[in-house]
Amino acid sequence: MFDFLEDNLLIICPNSYKLAILKYLGDNKLLFNIKFMSFDEYKKGACFDYDVNTIHYLVQKNIKPDNAITIINNLYYIENKKYHNEKLDYLVKIKNELEKNNLLIYDEFFSKLLKSRKVIVYGYGKLDLFKQKLISDKMVIPYQNYDKKYNIYHFNNIQNEVEFVFQSIAKLLKDGVNINNICLMNIDDDYLPYLKMMEFFYHININYQDRGNLMGTVLGQTFYDLVLSGKKREEIFNLLQEFQSSQEYSFIIDLLNKYIEFNLLDCQEEIKHDLLNHSVSQESFDNPIKIKNVFDYVGSEEYVFLLNFNNGSIPKLKMDTDYITNNISDLVGIEKIEDKNELIKMNTLSYLSNIPNIIISYKDTSPFKKYYPSLLLDYMNYDIKEYERSLNYAELANRMVYTTYLDDYFKYGIKNKNFELLYSNYGINNYQSYHNDFSLVDKNSLLKYLNNELVLSYSSIDNYYQCGFKYYLENVLKIDVFKENFNTIIGSLFHYVLSKMNEKDFDLEKEYNYYLKDKVFNNKEKFFLNKLKNDLYFIVETIKKHQFITGFTNMLYEKKFDIKLMNDPYVHLKGFIDKIIYQEEGMNTLVSIIDYKTGNQEINIKNLEFGLSMQLPIYLYLINNSDILKNIKFTGFYLQHILNINVKKTNKKTIEEEKYNRLKLDGYSTSDIDRLSIFDKTYENSSIIKGMKTTKDGNISKISRVLSDDEVNNILKLTHEKIMLAVNEILDGNFKINPKIINNKNISCEYCNFKDVCYHDERNNVYLYLKGGDNNDNLD
Repeated sequence: MFDFLEDNLLIICPNSYKLAILKYLGDNKLLFNIKFMSFDEYKKGACFDYDVNTIHYLVQKNIKPDNAITIINNLYYIENKKYHNEKLDYLVKIKNELEKNNLLIYDEFFSKLLKSRKVIVYGYGKLDLFKQKLISDKMVIPYQNYDKKYNIYHFNNIQNEVEFVFQSIAKLLKDGVNINNICLMNIDDDYLPYLKMMEFFYHININYQDRGNLMGTVLGQTFYDLVLSGKKREEIFNLLQEFQSSQEYSFIIDLLNKYIEFNLLDCQEEIKHDLLNHSVSQESFDNPIKIKNVFDYVGSEEYVFLLNFNNGSIPKLKMDTDYITNNISDLVGIEKIEDKNELIKMNTLSYLSNIPNIIISYKDTSPFKKYYPSLLLDYMNYDIKEYERSLNYAELANRMVYTTYLDDYFKYGIKNKNFELLYSNYGINNYQSYHNDFSLVDKNSLLKYLNNELVLSYSSIDNYYQCGFKYYLENVLKIDVFKENFNTIIGSLFHYVLSKMNEKDFDLEKEYNYYLKDKVFNNKEKFFLNKLKNDLYFIVETIKKHQFITGFTNMLYEKKFDIKLMNDPYVHLKGFIDKIIYQEEGMNTLVSIIDYKTGNQEINIKNLEFGLSMQLPIYLYLINNSDILKNIKFTGFYLQHILNINVKKTNKKTIEEEKYNRLKLDGYSTSDIDRLSIFDKTYENSSIIKGMKTTKDGNISKISRVLSDDEVNNILKLTHEKIMLAVNEILDGNFKINPKIINNKNISCEYCNFKDVCYHDERNNVYLYLKGGDNNDNLD
């Protein structure tokens, strides 16, 4: 083992091999003067390195950080010459630019280091042509290729495969194998729910490699929002002090220092890339099962369960999608794609043959996919083993599988060989009895799952009050995956263009095309896009007319808010308001809120008593509890329907007049005529607010929806109560199935993506009744 070790070595190896060598040296009390490098570090020393300045230079040329790094990494393959190929000559041009601006870092001492030490390459297998060229005559220790016969386990489905692994681990532990010498390999996201389920059944913890990226955390998002807000470095540092206990706090401080020579706002793309590519520290357990990647170091005493031995998973073959494609690879002296893949296959086979205690398994199906065995089977000597389930390790798992045996027996007359044994222990086991009641989630387990942080928004609170179980599935388990479609693209497009309309040199055509530039549409969609562009021109012109009428001259677009509600656990409310228009008047700031809608949503403040239709009240609450504006006096909060303007000519009005009316603000205004008249100069027969008019004696008409300051304060108070009630119920793990029926209309289930999952029935329904019906007028 490691018999190549001697004094004065430079070992080029992956990090897992470095850690194994250091442990070996420590365990055996050996002292050698050894320097370690990864191959990437060696490449940068032998060729060139780059830093934040290099990436920033390319980003300033409108190249995304990911693409900038891809370009830089491809510069290693090219020479300073004319290739007569557009892509390669572009690389040469970029390299010359970077060198001219001193943005490539050359290590003048690296060659001296190589001359002073013996170099060994270990843990990379057989090298490709590029690595061979860099290493030259350096000593390469390839994987040994042992003649070996494998036992490979075949499973009908992924769940059986994962349970087999847990049963095998339980047996190893029972036989006295140290849990630290057991690991899983080749795991992808498809396995995570089954691993978590079996963890619960078998009480064996897995040390998952990461739990998402830093951008998905409160700390990461808060930091990025502060960068986007244009705050100075010192101010950001002070505002982040409350996160000092976070494991990721030091990384954020490192980011502040990394871009110390730049304006942070100018580096927003690079910072976003860093946050998205930094994995969040995982939860640690005592003595967990480790997860390793293929080609990680494996010791002779370790037991490796290599799952997912399926095509597409192992070997990880390359596709011809790199910057330097197959048709130009020979120009830079690297392998064709087929040669690269052949090398990957051979290295994988040799690597696996070096693992003495390896248990390999593959499956045929998961709930949504079919799989095929790995093509490596064609090169291996193996026996296929079938699954033999044991009943000795997990009672909960036994009860679960027993229900499938009962199905087989009662439906098809098939009696599993373990059926009678399980029947003698569990009987009918409540077979075919079912109730859909949701048991409360343990509060401590929930907080642990949420990392002691609860993020709320209008939509999540609305989900909770519509139905607790809907909130649990969508906002806690997050199993409702957002899928972009034509309607969502149009909604986002309209919001984007309207957020730009007051910028200097605004060009609707340019912004419209910019937003759609990377999207693909069929002919039908292209037809509607052209029509919708004409509508958008009309919408922009109408809103500009509204701006001319109002006395408010200040506007904020797409403003983000983040309000802390509770410290421990950390609970905060986030919001994103389309448009805030305001005007300072004496000591006060008059404020109106406008939310663009591309659908047919209506505003009904009466639903607030049930915690529903709270979007605009929550926006009021966010503004009122932030420091964005001082001494706020609200003049109104409205929806503006920006897409539903397809109308027909009537006897009374032209099409243009009907379209204009559709774009009037729909919501509630202040009853204070002095303030209202500043916001809307035409309030007596309003040109911008739907239904706003006055009577002959100058009073506001009864059909106009207005609120006094006391009523607005009551709305804010009730909004706070409903928010905190939702917080407390959520933190208590109360996610009951309780769809709401308001005035005999089910407002929870009609568009719910989970209505086929909860099996709700009449006893789950919660019936609510509005005073005066669901009419928006005459608010009580």
